Amino acid sequence: YQEVLALPFKTVIMTTEASQYGNAAFFLRITPNLFTQAELDQIYKEYFDLTTLLSVAYKDSGKTFIIQTPNEMDWSMIGSTDATKSPNANAVKNAINYWNQIQNAITDARRIVPTVGVSIYHGCEVNLGIKAMTGTTTAINSVLPSTYCDLYGYSAWDTVFANPSEAGAAQLTGMLDYIASKAPDSAAFGNKNVYVSELGVPEAVYGSGSGAILAAYAKK
Repeated sequence: YQEVLALPFKTVIMTTEASQYGNAAFFLRITPNLFTQAELDQIYKEYFDLTTLLSVAYKDSGKTFIIQTPNEMDWSMIGSTDATKSPNANAVKNAINYWNQIQNAITDARRIVPTVGVSIYHGCEVNLGIKAMTGTTTAINSVLPSTYCDLYGYSAWDTVFANPSEAGAAQLTGMLDYIASKAPDSAAFGNKNVYVSELGVPEAVYGSGSGAILAAYAKK
């Protein structure tokens, strides 16, 4: 890790999970129960320590670290990659508590161990955008409004695969606007706190057209 982070990247997005996360069924594993205070305390400690480590090790480096959690929250909330499933009420509450606890840890660490010459933020990743726009229970609709993360990332596979074209690029723009309408403004970025955290078009499916499709998305 040290070797990679020593490379001249200015912005690093680190997908991270708490040590007790385990697998995609993390939020279901503890349902029908909510997080215990001991579990929340452990999550806090891990992210406080990570932020402190980055603050000290990369002081005056000019780097920006985005600590992203977790990889696609919607899958974690339902414990599978079946988009027809919906999370239960406790999974939603656990997702809210998880993100807010991590944000608390990162915010406190930035205050106690000042980030001098290095920036560290928390990015919360969602993925079922198209489903969210139907008004159903998703991370975008049911979790984001109750959180206060620095940034909100969109893993954009459902948008890209639904319409891999210039029209799809316009759809992606609309999706980001929709996410922004649900995401609270942040102290660090105001209302400009939504980003694309995953995006790709497979050559195995679209051949030489993959580059043109991605170029269309880049314009948007």
